[in-house]
Amino acid sequence: MTYRNTVWVRYTWDLRKIAQLPETPAGYHIRLGRPDDERVIVSVVLEAYASDPAWQPLMKGIEERMTERIHSTLGMPDVDYIVVEHQGKIVAVSGIAKSHWTGQNLLTGICVLSDHQRKGLGKHLLGLSLLRLRDFDLKKAKVYTEAGSLADKKIYPLYGSTKEYDVEYPGLRKQSRSISEGKMNMIARIWHGLTLASKGDEYFEYLKKTGLKDYRSIPGNEGVYVLRRVKDGKAEFLLISFWRSNSAIKKFAGDDYEKARYYLEDKEYLLELEPNVVHYEILEKL
Repeated sequence: MTYRNTVWVRYTWDLRKIAQLPETPAGYHIRLGRPDDERVIVSVVLEAYASDPAWQPLMKGIEERMTERIHSTLGMPDVDYIVVEHQGKIVAVSGIAKSHWTGQNLLTGICVLSDHQRKGLGKHLLGLSLLRLRDFDLKKAKVYTEAGSLADKKIYPLYGSTKEYDVEYPGLRKQSRSISEGKMNMIARIWHGLTLASKGDEYFEYLKKTGLKDYRSIPGNEGVYVLRRVKDGKAEFLLISFWRSNSAIKKFAGDDYEKARYYLEDKEYLLELEPNVVHYEILEKL
């Protein structure tokens, strides 16, 4: 099943009208998520979605989308992941952002493990999320969900929200675009390296075990072209990798992502470790 038949609803809150929340439900502890929580946060989010019959037929796409979204935003400026712990384990998550390309501020939705639902956690977590977004100097907050989901029925109508039915979900438009389509919103990262021609094949095998392998492991990477030209006893390599966002690139290259990333044995192959890469916005592919 695909998203093609999904009916989307949009909820909007006036953050200026959000009142103070009641105390945290007994036995639970609230904190902000850290980058080293990523694996557990992804697991909790996916398990919470899978517990809702409305989302179950779409879990393959949800897994890809949420894994990439969490990976590319956790730890970024103006993004928070509010986690709820019970006996030292994370049992609920809400990822929020001041802005996001999907047109919403609740990145993950309100995700509570099934054993901890119907205990007031969802309501409390939504309220905390809205108050935190107000701390980001926002006046309005938005989220999209499937009509008939548990969040649509039980959670998002809270705190004075307004609901719009059968709307277009902006995140779906961008998600449907790929490197093979015409108009895109992607970034090309271009790295150049030079080896002796006699080491060209060996270096290519080394690339497949290092940089190319790591590219594929990063959610938000959309593939790579590996180009080689042999001339005058040298093998020139050009790697053109494709990315959904600068945030995704930073997961590979670090915060100073204009710098080239090298591996331990690169110096044994490359004639020079060129310090920088270049990035281009992809406007169109014909």
